[in-house]
Amino acid sequence: MPKLRLYARSRVYLPVDADDLVSETCVTLLEHEQKFRKDGNLMAWAVTILRNLHIDKTRSEARRGPRLVVFNDEADHLITNQRVIDVEYIGRNMGKCTDSPSIC
Repeated sequence: MPKLRLYARSRVYLPVDADDLVSETCVTLLEHEQKFRKDGNLMAWAVTILRNLHIDKTRSEARRGPRLVVFNDEADHLITNQRVIDVEYIGRNMGKCTDSPSIC
């Protein structure tokens, strides 16, 4: 399902997250195949399921708080909730932090 993966890739930052969405979509399709109408459009149904899964994950992550992904020990950037953070920028500005969170 390359088209489904392309759609998933347009929704998330990391390719691994797109692969997870496609996998979860395929599992859902198989679990609910009896609900599919024979005259229906399978791709439209799959895209709808993927979109709904993505919305559910996004809402869940928003409730849980930021997710931190580190690619390796020498990473120059971190990814949290699909935003890239420059590690050097954080290091340079850590000394400027005080008790007031608005200054950090």
